[in-house]
Amino acid sequence: MQVLKETTVKIETLGVVRAGTMGSGIARTAAIAGLEVVVVNMTIAALVIRFTAVAASLERACCKNNLEATTCDAALARIQTLTDYRRLAATDFVIEAATDHLDLKVRILKQIESVLRQDAIIAWSTSSISITALGMTLDDSSRVIGCISSIRCH
Repeated sequence: MQVLKETTVKIETLGVVRAGTMGSGIARTAAIAGLEVVVVNMTIAALVIRFTAVAASLERACCKNNLEATTCDAALARIQTLTDYRRLAATDFVIEAATDHLDLKVRILKQIESVLRQDAIIAWSTSSISITALGMTLDDSSRVIGCISSIRCH
């Protein structure tokens, strides 16, 4: 029987790949929690649309007194939006949040793996694709996890 070594990983910077509803919601939540966030998407236009939605969501939270204005401002300042996967190299943990299409997810995960340092964790959100099947497509499946997020960005 293989015994896995327990390790502790300090996560200070989160990468999020794809800035749809789920990805932008994850980025928003992580930034409010105090993490630096790097969001990577295919186009600048998509990033602008989603970042605008995140900013509006934070503003609504402030107006409803759910969050302090300084918390909202600090959260927005922690989010970087980019189109270059190489900027994920400085992250501790990356979540892929693309739609559930196997070929797309495999392509994105390989891009993520190619730029991350060896101790960074790779996660992906999926509801219909085998986590084991996705993990097997990578060179090092020991640092990958699957997750399902129900974070919504209103």
